[in-house]
Amino acid sequence: MLLGLSKLIDSPGVSIPFSASIDLRDLLYGTCYPVSEPVLASGMVRNTAGVFVMKGEISTCIHGVCDRCAADFSRQVNIPLDVVLGRELANEDSEDEEVFPMVDDSADLEEIVRTVFVLNLDSK
Repeated sequence: MLLGLSKLIDSPGVSIPFSASIDLRDLLYGTCYPVSEPVLASGMVRNTAGVFVMKGEISTCIHGVCDRCAADFSRQVNIPLDVVLGRELANEDSEDEEVFPMVDDSADLEEIVRTVFVLNLDSK
């Protein structure tokens, strides 16, 4: 899902809201698929002196099996979303997980949410 940001390109100080429901049921994490409900992402993208800052929250319910007692569990998670969108990355060899590339005047919201979600999941 592409998030159009053309209104922000030449408008420092301007913000646009976003809200999306993203399907991550195909996300394999370890040996399970922790997401069966839609993942909700909402927040704002702001042009701060030519730097596009995305702030918001990702929320869903995750399902898994406890590593300690092997019981099934469900837990509501709310993950802060705080990333930078770059039109051109100065050094594309460095992979900063908080900087995402823009293609033309859009950002791939599904890729951003998927990456931030996985980086914030507990390992056990």
